[in-house]
Amino acid sequence: KGLVEMRPAKIAIHYFKGWFVLDMSLVSVDWGFIIMGLGQQASAFRAGKTMSRGMHVLRLLRIVKMHSVVSDIMERIRSEYLRTLFQILCLVFFIVIVNHISACIWYGITYLAPPEDNNWVKQFLRESDTLSYRYATSLHWSLTQFTPAGMEVYARNELERIYSVCVLLFALITFSSFVSSITNLMNHLRNMNAQRLEQQKKLRLYLHQHGIGSMLVNRVWHYLHHREVINSVKIRTKEADVPLLTLLPASMRAELRFEAFSNDLKAHPF
Repeated sequence: KGLVEMRPAKIAIHYFKGWFVLDMSLVSVDWGFIIMGLGQQASAFRAGKTMSRGMHVLRLLRIVKMHSVVSDIMERIRSEYLRTLFQILCLVFFIVIVNHISACIWYGITYLAPPEDNNWVKQFLRESDTLSYRYATSLHWSLTQFTPAGMEVYARNELERIYSVCVLLFALITFSSFVSSITNLMNHLRNMNAQRLEQQKKLRLYLHQHGIGSMLVNRVWHYLHHREVINSVKIRTKEADVPLLTLLPASMRAELRFEAFSNDLKAHPF
């Protein structure tokens, strides 16, 4: 109904229907391994802790909640140009996060294979290599799976080969979608100013062909820029021009009207 829910009972029910199961399962894993570790050997307890840390990767699923945060930020940006730039940055950031996760898993699966098996870390890295170099190599491998580029690192055992195939299938589905979205947003940026740029081009051509002096040219551009700023401030969107406002509940429309016209009412007290 357009109202903020503040009742604890309703908030708790909403949480139980959402992320409670995931959070409770992660906490239960930790509790279970701690309890079992009290009566087991140290090696078994360490193995349990390792599995527990692996289960914490599931917390990355909570990143989907960032969608609501990003949507809230988008609603606060009034400039269409800045909104489009922010969308492009969000897509690039999401691509980086996906490749970071893929790179970490690619490096981590080397510890899941039997010690006697060969793996890409033993084959292509040295013991003296730093952690930053190892991460950069793993990230480089991940980026090559999403792009046509290649590198010298490749799978050396069955588990790594299966993971490589899964990443390639995922990249095949998602990469083209990301590229298409970024291309559409870039075209939208160009189309936003296409008409204004075309008019400015014709004006420059006219001023050049008729040999207008630089002093008068500067005055013309200054006046047009000043007039454009004034018109952008004066032109205001009316409620009737926004059909989506009719979908809002009456209480929310009343709040919108109050905030939209409250400054004018305060300037003219009755």
